[in-house]
Amino acid sequence: MFLLLQTLIFLLIIILALIQLANIIKVSKRNKTAIKLTEKAEKAIKKGNFDSAREYLEKAVKLAPYLSEHYNKLGYIYYRHYSDVDRALDYFNKVIDIDGSDFYANYSMGYIYYYIKNDAEKAIGYIMKSIESNQGFSSSYNTLGIIYHDRKEYQKAIEYFKKAIKEWDGNLNSKNNLAVVYANIGLYDEAIGTFLELISSGAADSLTYSNLGNCYAMKLMYDESLKYFKKALEVEPSNPYINYWAGCIHYFIQEFPEAIKYFTRSIDLKNDFALSHYNLALAYDRAGAIEKSKDEFDKAIKLDPALAEGLR
Repeated sequence: MFLLLQTLIFLLIIILALIQLANIIKVSKRNKTAIKLTEKAEKAIKKGNFDSAREYLEKAVKLAPYLSEHYNKLGYIYYRHYSDVDRALDYFNKVIDIDGSDFYANYSMGYIYYYIKNDAEKAIGYIMKSIESNQGFSSSYNTLGIIYHDRKEYQKAIEYFKKAIKEWDGNLNSKNNLAVVYANIGLYDEAIGTFLELISSGAADSLTYSNLGNCYAMKLMYDESLKYFKKALEVEPSNPYINYWAGCIHYFIQEFPEAIKYFTRSIDLKNDFALSHYNLALAYDRAGAIEKSKDEFDKAIKLDPALAEGLR
């Protein structure tokens, strides 16, 4: 009797082991199929076939709901392609439920909470978690730098932009952001050095040149300032603001005909630009064109009544 019971228990253990093995094999097959579907989804995303990618990933989720990578990609698709922010957050949250340390999901949550939900505190919390998981991801530091810059916590912004650059020296966006922070707090030499580094790397655009022009203007180095505003206009001649700034520099160095030319061009590009009308009036006044000056003052004050205070 005892021997029979032992045999039955042994057989039961074998049966249970076989069932467990069968389940493992079944799960393994599901995982492999889900991974293949995810790979197909990745190829579809690269080709811009987001609907197909979504279908592949939804099938993968049904087969292996415990694998986080499907949800990360679905979150990406719903945010970037469908602009469905809440659905994207749901998927990134599912990743975090499975693996709270997933750096991509945490970074994505932080990015969305800052840029879409306007919740800086939540954004900082998620991005800090992403850094805990992956300290080498430059974009995490860059985004933190932007958040602190917008909060006017400039020293923290500088700290994180520098960390972003340390992790990836080719992060030109972070270098530009760092230069802007320097300029905002009056560290014009540091700003100029960083902008010049961007230019030497071949990464300058009209904004880089115009920012550099403004830094030199703040140091009263008008020749250098004008040089870079002109370079900015070579890149983007139809920008009304750069034409306005070039006009201001010509005005400061008392080249009134040139100032009039650039202010007029700025107004041609943006007729409701009150400051351009106002400064054009000043330039006409200094050039002796009194009637034209009065006409531009009237236009400026009509667009922005607060400018009338400058006439008192």
